[in-house]
Amino acid sequence: MSLCIIGAGTAGLCCARRAVELNQTPTVFELSNQVGGTWVYDKNTGTVDGIDVHSSMYANLRTNLPKEIMGYPDFEIGAKKESYISSEDICAFLNLYADHFQLRKHIKFNSYVIRVLKKREKWQVLVKNLLTNNMEFYYFDKILIANGHYHTPNYIQITNANLFRGQYLHSHDYRNNDLFHGKTVLVIGGGPSALDLSNIISKAAKQVVLSHHLNGISSSIFFKNVVTKPDVKEFTENGAYFMDGSYTEFDIVFFCTGYKYSFPFLSVTSGIYVEDNCVQMLYKQCINIRNPTMAFIGLPFYVCAAQMMDLQARCSISMN
Repeated sequence: MSLCIIGAGTAGLCCARRAVELNQTPTVFELSNQVGGTWVYDKNTGTVDGIDVHSSMYANLRTNLPKEIMGYPDFEIGAKKESYISSEDICAFLNLYADHFQLRKHIKFNSYVIRVLKKREKWQVLVKNLLTNNMEFYYFDKILIANGHYHTPNYIQITNANLFRGQYLHSHDYRNNDLFHGKTVLVIGGGPSALDLSNIISKAAKQVVLSHHLNGISSSIFFKNVVTKPDVKEFTENGAYFMDGSYTEFDIVFFCTGYKYSFPFLSVTSGIYVEDNCVQMLYKQCINIRNPTMAFIGLPFYVCAAQMMDLQARCSISMN
């Protein structure tokens, strides 16, 4: 049985490893020139040669989960004593994993998947080689989607956002503090990235205003030039009114509002659609109900990701 895997990050690598174990020969298409997926730091933002930059990694990021629960079930992250490690450490671990199981020979790097189309009982995959610009059709019996979900920014809708004359930025395009020196910054969001980045950019910014609607976030976790506000009610040309009636002016709006599931290469023949940022129709958030020879690896949030991905990979690959 021929098997296609899209992505060579944490999810795609364990899919390839488990496929080889079951005597299958996987073909892995990877957009970049290396393994690691979202953990690979790329200084570029926006688009490069017409293709959206995939990575959301920023300089000096450290994990917000301990390494003890970030490894695979039978291949743990070792080496360093500390539990919260750098993105470079995670990349090194994934490279070690790829080499240990001899996975690189199955990976086609610099491969941009343009379209996935159901053709009778096969999956037709159109791929562009980014080095040669040549395009080629491939045909597979089964396909595993492992392209991650930290690459397509989600922007929330706020009244009069079009009036604001300053700069907008999403955390997907954050790399370092260069943009924030001496500026007043509005950070919108209440997740781990919003909290971490508020402190990080405050080292350069004049002031950081963090807008969120969560309960139980203590001001003691922030540096002295970080203040918290409730949700934004509406924007003006130079600032925003908040739900408590207060008003603040600022130079930059920094959205830390998460990401959207995105599979631009999937045709309607896949039977998959995204509604309210929920991927439909899937069995156990993994198997394509309409076309069970397609599976999605790594969709759920707030999990021990690598261990879940490994279980999903084994389940999906072993299905006839």
